[in-house]
Amino acid sequence: MITIPQVIRITTEEDLQEKLKIAVETVKKGGLVVFPTDTVYGLGATPFSDKAVERILKVKKRPPGKHIPLLASSIEKVMEIAVFNKYSLTLARKFWPGPLTLVLPLRDRTPISPLIHSGTMENGFRIPKNKVALTLIKDCGGLLTGTSANISGRKSPITAKEAIDQLDEMVDLVIDAGETELKKPSTIIKVLNDGSLIILREGALSISRIISFLRSQGWMK
Repeated sequence: MITIPQVIRITTEEDLQEKLKIAVETVKKGGLVVFPTDTVYGLGATPFSDKAVERILKVKKRPPGKHIPLLASSIEKVMEIAVFNKYSLTLARKFWPGPLTLVLPLRDRTPISPLIHSGTMENGFRIPKNKVALTLIKDCGGLLTGTSANISGRKSPITAKEAIDQLDEMVDLVIDAGETELKKPSTIIKVLNDGSLIILREGALSISRIISFLRSQGWMK
């Protein structure tokens, strides 16, 4: 039997307050929710449940060893499970909320599922600049998986319909809030303790803008 995911449409503040409760309950029960961010549509689940994370890997047909980025409601929430150095913290304060994913080392005995980080004890984090996403993340406890709502290797969706076309009955709920603002995935970087920058993916935030900021801070010539 094929189960069609429930779709909720959010167009007003009233929708946000009332309809989002359904999504929060779905996540708390271990379900998968497709939701909008500032970049692309994401696939949200609690990062503390092995079972929920396993479902994400299965739905996305994701190869073993690939990390699942996490979205947070605040820098403080990220600090509970990950460690910033002075460079990554400065970048977070400059570009969050926004389309920058920072790869950070995890704290010992982190409560998140090891399937999130594939045992490497580091992971990507971001705070999205999108009211629907931020409200959902906050109401779910401050952390939510933030991988794109697509089959691995296929186009990242910028509308709910594009996500449904790929994932369909494999998810429990879809939040439709229209087309995403930036229409591109986030930029992913890692900053070492000496200030060295490792660029893992250039996305919606240009590397030139990041470098320009770093130069203004005296980190680069």
